[in-house]
Amino acid sequence: MEQFSEEWEWVSALPITVNPPLKTAGKYSALTNLYQFALVMTCLITQVYTSAKPLQGTIKIPNPLNMSDPRKVVSYGAHILHPRYDRVDPALRQLVAECLCDEVMERPPLDRLLVYINASLQGRANSWVGEDSAAEVQVWVARHTGMPPAVPVAPVPAHWVHL
Repeated sequence: MEQFSEEWEWVSALPITVNPPLKTAGKYSALTNLYQFALVMTCLITQVYTSAKPLQGTIKIPNPLNMSDPRKVVSYGAHILHPRYDRVDPALRQLVAECLCDEVMERPPLDRLLVYINASLQGRANSWVGEDSAAEVQVWVARHTGMPPAVPVAPVPAHWVHL
């Protein structure tokens, strides 16, 4: 329910009509920021840009009332749960898909994300030793985020006469 939802199709508080209460439109919070963060993570996982109007899918999220019976909800990140992306941690993909839930209140709370992030970083602290040197990382970052190469200037043909 971000900016592409039907909720943005009408103006609230028109003088003659009574509009239903807004669920998302114009209500920004940490949970709406999670959606944007999850879009970036989706690009990193799939290695392609997301579509302008993402596709809906159904995912299962934890049910706080009955943890053994997850709830089915609409998410714009269901596609990243496909086995095609099994090279990426399944728990991370699940959390990213949950951050893309249509209903803001179905997105995971920040404390749950922090628990996952801290546990992942602790478990991997020594696994990166010897992988990439700081110089290699700097070269990679410069290549992928630096300025584009200069545009070559076309040579002026010799037969042109300049007055």
